[in-house]
Amino acid sequence: ESYYYDSYSVDIVLGEDGVQHIRENIDAVFTTRAHGIYRDVQYVFDADPFWPFIAEVGNFRVYSGDDAVLERSEEFYSLRLGSANTYVIGPKNYSFSYDFYLGEDRYEEYDELYTNFLSAANDFPIGHFSYSLTLPKSVDDLKVWMTYGSYGSTAEAPFTVSDDGLVISGELYNLRPYDAVTIRVELPEGYFNQERSADRTVPAKLIGIALSLALLGFAYVSYRKYGVDEELIAPVQFRAPEGITPVTCDYLYNGRIGEDDISAMLFHWADRGYLEIDDDGDDSFTITAKKALEGATTGEDELYTAMFGSSFPVTRDMKALARCNLTGVLSGVVAPAVRKEFSGDKALYEEKSRSRRLLTLTLSAVIGVVNAALVSIRYEGLLFIMAAITSIVFFVLFSRVIDSWQKRKRKGRGTGGMTVLAVILFIIFLALNFLYDMVFGPVWLGLIHSIVFPASLALSIVLGYATEKRTSYYQRILERLVGYEEFIRTVESDRLRIMFDEDPEIFYHVLGFAIVFGLADVWAEKFRNLAISRAAWYHSPNAVDYLYYASFRHRWSRAYRDAWTEIHPAPPRSGGGGRGFTGGGFSGHAGGGFSGGGSRSW
Repeated sequence: ESYYYDSYSVDIVLGEDGVQHIRENIDAVFTTRAHGIYRDVQYVFDADPFWPFIAEVGNFRVYSGDDAVLERSEEFYSLRLGSANTYVIGPKNYSFSYDFYLGEDRYEEYDELYTNFLSAANDFPIGHFSYSLTLPKSVDDLKVWMTYGSYGSTAEAPFTVSDDGLVISGELYNLRPYDAVTIRVELPEGYFNQERSADRTVPAKLIGIALSLALLGFAYVSYRKYGVDEELIAPVQFRAPEGITPVTCDYLYNGRIGEDDISAMLFHWADRGYLEIDDDGDDSFTITAKKALEGATTGEDELYTAMFGSSFPVTRDMKALARCNLTGVLSGVVAPAVRKEFSGDKALYEEKSRSRRLLTLTLSAVIGVVNAALVSIRYEGLLFIMAAITSIVFFVLFSRVIDSWQKRKRKGRGTGGMTVLAVILFIIFLALNFLYDMVFGPVWLGLIHSIVFPASLALSIVLGYATEKRTSYYQRILERLVGYEEFIRTVESDRLRIMFDEDPEIFYHVLGFAIVFGLADVWAEKFRNLAISRAAWYHSPNAVDYLYYASFRHRWSRAYRDAWTEIHPAPPRSGGGGRGFTGGGFSGHAGGGFSGGGSRSW
């Protein structure tokens, strides 16, 4: 051994508040040169994986041992005694003290002190070890157990109790490396007065509750002031607004630019005399663009040019169109152009509402992390990391669910699945916060915080996404689009017959918009008893009627997908293998108590 302890004493004075005031005196003997020793004091104890014991350790004082430096890691405070500039060999005395507080015990029937005079982490022999525990007040029925030896040993250590019942002391000789000495004292319930001013858990959680409620209040006020739209007053419209094409209609009405926009625009362009569509009757098409667009709107011109170029007439089969990567054109070219078009004077949402929305969501994320710090204020390490990651992951996932819920509602799609997913995420977040909150502090306060914080954060995210107020321009144009959608969906047969007599091509004029409204089949069905003429620009060997036209979007999608797959074949799948695995009132025991740690030279 490079060193050993000739004599080692540990004296603990227990306060009525449960704080252990510990004084240690070490007479070390170094057989080889060393700077000094480290005394590691453990403060994180994983006795329960879901409910770890986290001790407060502090008030270190050094009485002898040259220089002293206090370091902290995830589980230990390390007191480094000695000088980096000098070596010691032979006998050397070290004396220091510190306070150790584990917090309230977790037993309702009694109070308990379960601590190590000597930890099983010490890797050196000890010639003489003495120990004492001074209690703040005597009890009639004092229950004491002391054990020593290697970790898990139940060998009884010697001890005596003073006549007044306040001091428990003993001594051992010739302890081996990794021997521990542990004491367990069972005391009457209420023995400790553990309302300690040094415990920051209560004010921290109160601050967390206040911040959560303040966030919710801010989110609600922002929503009421900047997020409540005027009611849509949408009289029925018999034609689309001027300058609106199916692709811009999809963006303004549904908040998207999707693949159905291609089939809708093909019908729209053909109806206006720019295209002819050849259908071979087997889900394959050839499109002939006869001329350049005149008066093209933003987004429309980009899509037309991507599909047909700038030299006319030109014919494209499905493979040629698939090589254009129309899906990429929609997302990378058309969508940015349309978004840019509806900005500035034609912006869809008020700038203040967008700013408040961003601010609400940013504050939600920040306060989520702040609450993680507050709930783990007595242990800023692993518990903070776990709580912070939980809050961030919940914020990201819950935000995405609420955003999807909002978009689906705007598009008239079912939101039940998104609602269920949001509830599940909230319940998981609530349960995890309950576990974190139960680690420290009064149970009643932890329960309140574990409900108020998750509920406030979830509601603030919901209100943040709802804080988006339409501009007067968007209000007017959306009212006209809603009125046009209502006409397509609800027009009565008598009214439609009159319009059909006035304009026999009305079916084709409207079909592109019906596709993006999701009403192609509804619109087609209204012509069941009307003899629509075959479109001069649509060529097919099949019998063509209103339902056949309405199904074009499905047949086009299949044809495009097949052509894309043919020119972009999937790589061959490689085989592989896998592998499995198989696995497979007490007296206490030596080393099983709290406190302790170890010593080492440096």
